[in-house]
Amino acid sequence: MDAMEMKMLLRWMLGIPRLDHLMNVYIRKRMGAAPITDNIREARLWWYGHVIQSNENSMARTVMRLSPEGRRPRGRPKMRWLARIKADLKAVNATPEDALESSGED
Repeated sequence: MDAMEMKMLLRWMLGIPRLDHLMNVYIRKRMGAAPITDNIREARLWWYGHVIQSNENSMARTVMRLSPEGRRPRGRPKMRWLARIKADLKAVNATPEDALESSGED
């Protein structure tokens, strides 16, 4: 995703061809843009905070606790949402309790 963002968005917006051999860090600094993966992680954790703070009977909470029956398909399993949230929390050095401490300030 980072490569696509760099090629299709940032370099195109600045009119910098790949042949100029400018480092991606320089281009990001010039645009003031964070990596797209960081933006996605932030949005995912923001949504997790809303789900955690919702009431116990909300649809989002119910779906989060849902454990479907049956077997998963062969091959490498896709990462489940809660596993991704745990990885995101670890990446930003936060705990699930941090989501409860935020007071909904936007």
